[in-house]
Amino acid sequence: MKSERLYISKLYLISAADLYDGIQDEEIIFKTQNLEPIYFTPGTCSYTWDRKNTSSGYYYINEIVYSEPGLGDQNSIAELNKAKALVGITQNGRKIVMYRNDYFNNLKMVPEVDSTTDRTRIKFSLSSLDVL
Repeated sequence: MKSERLYISKLYLISAADLYDGIQDEEIIFKTQNLEPIYFTPGTCSYTWDRKNTSSGYYYINEIVYSEPGLGDQNSIAELNKAKALVGITQNGRKIVMYRNDYFNNLKMVPEVDSTTDRTRIKFSLSSLDVL
């Protein structure tokens, strides 16, 4: 079962240096006050989740996808790989923190970058036991 798309108006990348074991979502959101949101093509950033059923029960695949104009450069792609958390703020003010899959945080966010000469599409995905 796939969710409807939630459009994101601001997106923040949080590096590993700003995180610690046991950090709570509210603390991660607070850290965005000192950060600039990343630039993306307006109207292209969204959050969706998809519920999957296994013999062990349900799990969710959470995705944040956005595009930016032009061919992605190596520096910006390197920054994406350093990101350990994302904070998205939807158009209606909902705050989405993509950081951990469960209490132990044993799965990391996975960035996928697809570039053409016109645009670069970035997708972060995280499997978790719940919707973000």
